[in-house]
Amino acid sequence: MRFLFNKVTLCVGILLILGTLGLGEFIFWRVLKVSCSNDQVIESNTPLYFVADGRDQGPFRGERWNRWVDEDLSKWFLKSGEIENIDILDLENELKLSAWWFGNNYPKEKRTIIIVHGINSSKKHYNQLMPATMLANAGFNVLMFDQRNHGDSSCPTGRYFAGTREWEDLNTVIDWLIEAKKIDTKNIGIHAVSGGTLATQFLMAERSDIPAFSLDSPVFDFEEIVKSELEWNGIPPIIWRLAVFMGKLHGIDIYEKSPKDGIQKIGDRAIMVMHGTDDTRVPFLHSERLVKFATSFGKEVKFVVNYDSDHNEALLKEPEIIRENLVKFFKKNLTN
Repeated sequence: MRFLFNKVTLCVGILLILGTLGLGEFIFWRVLKVSCSNDQVIESNTPLYFVADGRDQGPFRGERWNRWVDEDLSKWFLKSGEIENIDILDLENELKLSAWWFGNNYPKEKRTIIIVHGINSSKKHYNQLMPATMLANAGFNVLMFDQRNHGDSSCPTGRYFAGTREWEDLNTVIDWLIEAKKIDTKNIGIHAVSGGTLATQFLMAERSDIPAFSLDSPVFDFEEIVKSELEWNGIPPIIWRLAVFMGKLHGIDIYEKSPKDGIQKIGDRAIMVMHGTDDTRVPFLHSERLVKFATSFGKEVKFVVNYDSDHNEALLKEPEIIRENLVKFFKKNLTN
């Protein structure tokens, strides 16, 4: 009888472990799987003409987003100049990164801004295109690119690595600018949006030669973003530790790299943070904690609070404020 009890207990234990791992695997692919493509509504978007994301496809949900889908964005189209379509190669990782380069005054104008998107986004989304064209219309050169497994770039795995590998893509395009366009790093600034701020903060820790960073709706607290992403995907946040464990099994260790590392190594480089107080995707607390952490060791951060705005909604609600701050920030902190 005791032998039978032990056998049943062992079988139940094995089933529980397998069930937990199966649940973890489901969670992992639900949260970090990416489409390696663009939604049909925005597939034709370019800096010269673009529309907002389609119904129920925006960076936040419900009727609050759907009221913006027909918004006229023509004021923000690129006013003049040619767009160069580029495939930037990362031979070591066998990647092709699809990119756009545009600069009306290049090569006289050297100041160049790289736009960095987040999870399941691309260079064709309004929240990348609007800041890009705002800056280009103000005279800057702009490089937009799709990270691995996104948009028109190579799709080796179909998943997002929460910036832990995507920072290498950002590093690759910086090196391309230096080599192909003869842009010095002192002329390069980065504007990152949402999850793209993870790759950017990891890059801060790896490189000390990029002088200016603008972060829109940044992710700063990894544990908090795991919880909120689970909730966003309809999964109870209480099992966030299982999600972290499964991520580690798949090569994403949120404790190996931390956004804090980049902020701590920012030195005398300039940083600006923008965030909506009503953000339902990346809660406002991330920016509050980032700014508090930076100021704890005496780092000044330009903090633009977008009151009553959801995730990247300020671009639509108060675009002039976004434009003014972006242009002023990069003019002040980049040399030509």
